[in-house]
Amino acid sequence: MSNEQQPVQAQYVKPKKPWYKKWWIWVIVGFVVLALIMPSRDRNAVIDATASPEPTSRPWDATAKPTDTPIPTSTPIPIPTGLSDIEIAAWNAVVKKYDEVENIELTANDDLVCVVYGIGGWDEKSIKMSICNSAIDLLKSTQNHEYGSLLFTVKNTLIDIYGNEFIDRIMYMEFSSDTRHKLNIDNILRDNIPIIADKYWEHTVFLQD
Repeated sequence: MSNEQQPVQAQYVKPKKPWYKKWWIWVIVGFVVLALIMPSRDRNAVIDATASPEPTSRPWDATAKPTDTPIPTSTPIPIPTGLSDIEIAAWNAVVKKYDEVENIELTANDDLVCVVYGIGGWDEKSIKMSICNSAIDLLKSTQNHEYGSLLFTVKNTLIDIYGNEFIDRIMYMEFSSDTRHKLNIDNILRDNIPIIADKYWEHTVFLQD
């Protein structure tokens, strides 16, 4: 037997970096230096920039944008006389969210027509969510009534690229009697309203990024 020792396989051992070459050390140093040299006013500005901003309006798209957010009226809009029970139920479901109820009518063929005007919101996303919530409120408030289709239209004042105001339909949805009877209204999600509706249309303002 040979007394020669078997060669040992070499292993690479990564040398440790000196403390001053570690990146996180310099990150900490950088923050400390900035904290020392930054004026107190600038520091406050940085803190304020992280706070939740106040809601502001912005243009919806290149062809139309909303006017200033309508201010909710403190005086309830009185219910017109001569409405049927289902029309009153529909009125109560939407009147608190809109500036004006243009028309609520049970037509000759038993369709329930609801046309409203003016809805406040910060942007197109919040307005769309609010309208879908209104559709759910309408369906829920009239679920114990027998009628044909629910036709729900929302209008608002828009501003074109020339600065001219005009009133236009911003959303329309229709729910047939068959569709309404399928619904477990207490479990409906507002995001599914455009899918559930038999007919659904929205203004191009809702398609902008």
